[in-house]
Amino acid sequence: MKFLAAAVQFEPAWGRPAENLERLLDLSRRAADAGARLIVWPEMATTGYIFADRAEIAPFVEPLPGPTFERVAAFCRERQVFVAYGLAEVDPDTGVYYNSAVLVDSRGRLAARYRKTHLWVEDTRWAAPGQEWSVVSTDLGRVALLVCRDADFPEAARILALQGADLVIHPTNWLGRTPANVWRARAAENGVFWIATNRWGEERGARFSGGSCVIGPDGEVLDAKGPEGDGVAMAVVSVDRARDKARPDLDALDVRADDCQELLLNPHLYPPRRGPFKEGRVVVVQAGEAPSSPSDVKLACERQLIELLNAEAPPALVVLPALVDVTDVRGARDVAAWAEPLPGPSSDWLLEWARRLDTRIASALLEWADGELYLTTVLVGPGGVEAKKRSGAIPKAARAWCGSGAGDVWVDLPLGRVGLAHLAELRQPEALRRLAQRGCRLVAAPGGGEAGRPWLWSARAEENDLCVAVANRDTGGGSFVYGDRREEAARAPLAEPGRHEYLLPARADWLDDKSTLRMRPVHLYLPLVERGERRASRGAG
Repeated sequence: MKFLAAAVQFEPAWGRPAENLERLLDLSRRAADAGARLIVWPEMATTGYIFADRAEIAPFVEPLPGPTFERVAAFCRERQVFVAYGLAEVDPDTGVYYNSAVLVDSRGRLAARYRKTHLWVEDTRWAAPGQEWSVVSTDLGRVALLVCRDADFPEAARILALQGADLVIHPTNWLGRTPANVWRARAAENGVFWIATNRWGEERGARFSGGSCVIGPDGEVLDAKGPEGDGVAMAVVSVDRARDKARPDLDALDVRADDCQELLLNPHLYPPRRGPFKEGRVVVVQAGEAPSSPSDVKLACERQLIELLNAEAPPALVVLPALVDVTDVRGARDVAAWAEPLPGPSSDWLLEWARRLDTRIASALLEWADGELYLTTVLVGPGGVEAKKRSGAIPKAARAWCGSGAGDVWVDLPLGRVGLAHLAELRQPEALRRLAQRGCRLVAAPGGGEAGRPWLWSARAEENDLCVAVANRDTGGGSFVYGDRREEAARAPLAEPGRHEYLLPARADWLDDKSTLRMRPVHLYLPLVERGERRASRGAG
């Protein structure tokens, strides 16, 4: 099944709901005339967004059904369309206010209601948080609603994906870059279509950034508006495509039950460790091709490492691309030639360079241990191998001969706690989430030439309040230290062979306070555990 979806970008006039509603209906008529079956309006579309307290917003809250709902329902019946919109809702039984979103079907019925759970600071002055996420079956497929900052928290969209969502409708009042990296990440990691509808313009000193869009299940932006101006972004939604979960990078929908248990922890509700840390220079190297051999990648990396020998002071950490990746292996001969124990030839090579540079170096190799093979990220210092992490993300084609690792690995260095992960593990949110929960300031992520997805790697850093040091091969690109928004705005990820250097600060509020993690309502994430336990039980049976 396919249908045309429309994201209506709009600048509401604050406190003028009747006027705003007429303008929104006009834009929706244009979308319906163009063939749209689903039309989505922004968060709090008819009222404006910023209110000082309950008293100021009280004249504008509505029950469901209410005046706005009745007008929208009549439009839906008239044009045989679905409309989703955001509103300030009052529960008539309790008098509690919510920042809500609703979906009205083509018969004018209330198909779904959702109350925003992850509140922004402006919401907390008048709105109570919602308490659940759910998916509804409609003539357009299995649909779910989220609102604005919910997208910053991967757990909410993950729960909806595990419940079978084909499409997530996302009314928002977004302030940052758009289309936002986290919108694309939520779509790609769950294999769902994502409709993000944003407002634009300025309201009470806040400037909203537009960029309303329709995003496909691979994270590609199918259509988008610019940062300003009323208008409509439209694209075709294919329910069959959303339900095709055979893509290798969606395997983490079957997360282990013990991994889910970790997601319910929130140690950062308590004061995080704030140092003392030392400022440290982190270097990522982009070199080598894919597929390749260890010797070829080493030779390509050495060209960059030699230049580091002339630096005034040694870097605190160097991250190299994977010396071997499972995608390099084309037969038993490659396995026999390249698999090695730890310590072994490749770790000895890393040790030589760690001593010459007086630093620590992270990379990935093919480890042979106790008769099993693993794709392993290693951290080597002047004294030898300090840590190793066996990747839990292995392509289906390699699972017949390469094992999957479990557990998380981190080390405490002078610049702070550093986690280890293979770049492939960044496709899904769980691995970095757990490392962030454990207080990591930076994650070293070597890659073997995976297609560059800077938007995804940036989202991983942003949603976890940490830095991600990506070192990829030339054929993939995108090597960079992600996380610092000023750095990302000033410099582009690597597109050619070379190095990117970043000075990890000794102290930064966004990095050390972990404010996003501290806002997680982990008690609402229980469906992740329940789903994981059921899958584990079926697998054991």
